[in-house]
Amino acid sequence: MPVTRCWTRPIMVACMVAWAAAYACAGVTVELLEEATVQGSHVRLGEVARITGPAAARARVQRIFLGPAPSGQGALTRERVLARLRAHGLSGEAVILCGATEVRLTSGSAAQGSGDRPAVQPAGSYHAVPQQNTVQRAVSQAAAAYALRVCRVPGAEATVEVVRLDDDFDQASRVRCASVMQAPRLLLGRRGRFGFALFDASGERLGSVEAVLRVTMRAPAVVAVRTLRRGATVRPADVRMGVAELEADCRLYTAMQAVIGKRMSETVSAGDPLTQGAVEVPPLVKRGDVVPVTARNGAFTVRQLARALDSGGANQVIPVRNPESGKNYCARVTPDGELELVMPQEVFVAGTEGR
Repeated sequence: MPVTRCWTRPIMVACMVAWAAAYACAGVTVELLEEATVQGSHVRLGEVARITGPAAARARVQRIFLGPAPSGQGALTRERVLARLRAHGLSGEAVILCGATEVRLTSGSAAQGSGDRPAVQPAGSYHAVPQQNTVQRAVSQAAAAYALRVCRVPGAEATVEVVRLDDDFDQASRVRCASVMQAPRLLLGRRGRFGFALFDASGERLGSVEAVLRVTMRAPAVVAVRTLRRGATVRPADVRMGVAELEADCRLYTAMQAVIGKRMSETVSAGDPLTQGAVEVPPLVKRGDVVPVTARNGAFTVRQLARALDSGGANQVIPVRNPESGKNYCARVTPDGELELVMPQEVFVAGTEGR
């Protein structure tokens, strides 16, 4: 008996830990994106997926480590995400996985130079606060170009202020351009330390330098003509095109048609830009509704009823449950208020196999 107790206790503890982890993340939906930019040296689930659910559970799932970031571009498969969810003890009852089968990754450092040659300048506008020497001008232009590549907002303009620069570089007169080698994670609107490689007119690397910069960006954006209250439907007369300063997440609307007909999820004052967090698609399907789901596989079409586990508007992917089997899967809301199965089989997060 003592021997049995010795090895059963760790198993019981492990089971309890796994159950607790799954329970803590109950009701979370993870929708993988088609492409994502990773700023740090490691990939976290919150950077490559749209995660919905209770705030505490969502925060825990967002922090799940998926692996090291690619040095340039790479791909992350659904199977890799499943494996990491399995490692954290998450089951299909706790987390629903849907969206892209593969996420195309771009490292934030890919928007930087290689260190051996200058980075290719992006399309867009940028300018620097007037500087005193060629090094300051080069690092300002490189930082502004880097910000444009990272945010990828059409028509944006970046402005860079040099707060502090290492000025002991002995070949300053030869410097013609620079390339970002290191950049702060929180890029816009605050001071951050950058690292640069410096190059002459022929592209030969002359050395490196560090600088503390402040980067700001402005871009065409949809702004409110009048105060738009939460719950109001956005009409063409409610908005106009203007110019707004980008925040750290670069989530402004840049086209009016993207917000017309949608519903305000929070109040926006007159003259302020509409961010993606302030506007939502009016739900055609509400949480708890029993809705027909269509599954297509070649020439075969199957329809069945499912219960919506979340609300969703046209073309949004939401979790649903088969009331007969009790299993969860993902479906896309159609414009007529019905659902289409996202995958040709029910989707389960790792950990449910063999049950």
